Amino acid sequence: MPIVLRNSTLLIFLIFSIFPLSLKSDKIFKSNQKVPALYIFGDSLVDSGNNAVLAGLKPRLPYGIDFYQRKPTGRATNGKTVVDFFALQLGLPLVPAYLTMSESEKRKITTGLNYASGGSGILPSSHNCNSVKTEYPCLPLDTQIYLYEDFVQRYLSNMFKNKADFDKYQSRAIFFVSTGINDQSNNLTKQMSADKFDDYLLGQLAIRLKRLYSLGARKFLVNNLPPRECFPASQNGRYKESCPTSAAAKKRYNIVFPKMLKKLQSQLPGSVFSQSDYFKFLVEFKVKAMNYGIRDALHACCPKKQHYHGTESCLANSTYCENRDTHLFFDMFHPSQITNNFYTKKCFNESSICTPLNLMQLAQA
Repeated sequence: MPIVLRNSTLLIFLIFSIFPLSLKSDKIFKSNQKVPALYIFGDSLVDSGNNAVLAGLKPRLPYGIDFYQRKPTGRATNGKTVVDFFALQLGLPLVPAYLTMSESEKRKITTGLNYASGGSGILPSSHNCNSVKTEYPCLPLDTQIYLYEDFVQRYLSNMFKNKADFDKYQSRAIFFVSTGINDQSNNLTKQMSADKFDDYLLGQLAIRLKRLYSLGARKFLVNNLPPRECFPASQNGRYKESCPTSAAAKKRYNIVFPKMLKKLQSQLPGSVFSQSDYFKFLVEFKVKAMNYGIRDALHACCPKKQHYHGTESCLANSTYCENRDTHLFFDMFHPSQITNNFYTKKCFNESSICTPLNLMQLAQA
């Protein structure tokens, strides 16, 4: 005579006895996510709040004026950064700043963290951290990588059932690195020629990318150096060179940069490196700004043009432009949200900026 289970509680008990659940999931990432995680390392272009925590400062408007709920977060622009748009394109939540996370949050998050810190650089000796210019601390690239290593050992690796699952997760995640401009800008001692310094800097970046690889990173998207001469800050004679009008006007760092990445990929089994030609994007975007609805590609939105002479910072009491979407730059060093959006669209869908793989192809690699 067949047994009929009349008690639903007993039925559930039997089912889970046969197919026990684990608190650690076998799934590497959700179906709507193109990758399981996005990890960020770099400077103020991609900092999402680490420096605000370090300095003990409350972020203030007009930074963040076009962010969700007009909320300033420590991002050095009026809204989203490039990595915010990257996260959205990849089906991920916005990547939180590591220093804003509580212990309990660190034990749960698997979709990525942002270790970037404004003013930082590749070299511990050439960044802006605790310099006379900034007066605030920041996290050099070495420290950012150490914090990631600590997170992996103390939290992330324990969220997976076994090492194979964890290794698969890391191999599918994307590691975005955007750094070096502060090293270039602060090479003031001139102890070596510009070309020799570029070669040295690239060698030091390669060492740190290898370090991330040793910690499990496999997919890398790495920015080259933007054209600092095109920043609004250059109006005060800060740099001797004028803003280039052609992407061909690259200096040694950006010329050798893709070769360095290609060499790393040949040396590191299972790795995939793609270059983000941020130099080319900004130069061409500035030349063709009107085609994108950008009416002012020279001045910062904050402070407003009539109050701006190339040296002023964007402060809480600064006047700013009414329409940020018509400005290439939000302040004297950082692009506006609209510029960040155009850049990430090109990097995600096209092959002219992010090569040899665009972001979508890198996610699928």
